[in-house]
Amino acid sequence: MVILSTAIFSYMNMKGKLGARIFLAILRVVALFMIATLSMEPTLEWPQERIEPDFVDVLVDRSSSLQVRDMVDTDGKIVSRADVQTNALQNTVWNSIAKDHKVEWVSVTGSANVVLKKEELPPATGNRTLLASAISQTLQRNLGRPLSAVIVISDGR
Repeated sequence: MVILSTAIFSYMNMKGKLGARIFLAILRVVALFMIATLSMEPTLEWPQERIEPDFVDVLVDRSSSLQVRDMVDTDGKIVSRADVQTNALQNTVWNSIAKDHKVEWVSVTGSANVVLKKEELPPATGNRTLLASAISQTLQRNLGRPLSAVIVISDGR
């Protein structure tokens, strides 16, 4: 308001054509607005957003205890725990999880080893399942990146 009134009053009593005085007043208003704006030190920011996918780690037990044939499938026949686990891994739920998250498959025996695809999981012949160690290794590996879930698929032995 002060800038506008200063520009108008400075050209009001000057001699000269009215059109020239109006043009000069407008020019002065624009110049004073630019000076006022630049004195506030404006900055331009270009936001650079990067969406980072979150991770889901699936820890799959690969110990030899999975070879025990003490489970019953839907047809009523006795199958091994490894067969039940294989059927669970072939479920389509993994595809729907993979749409929203980056899924990492981890083979768990004496240590936790990341495999690229669930089809590349080694056979269930490990000596033991060190689940606490595998979870600790998984959390260490995922430091600094978003981890949504750790899913454990094990027979509990």
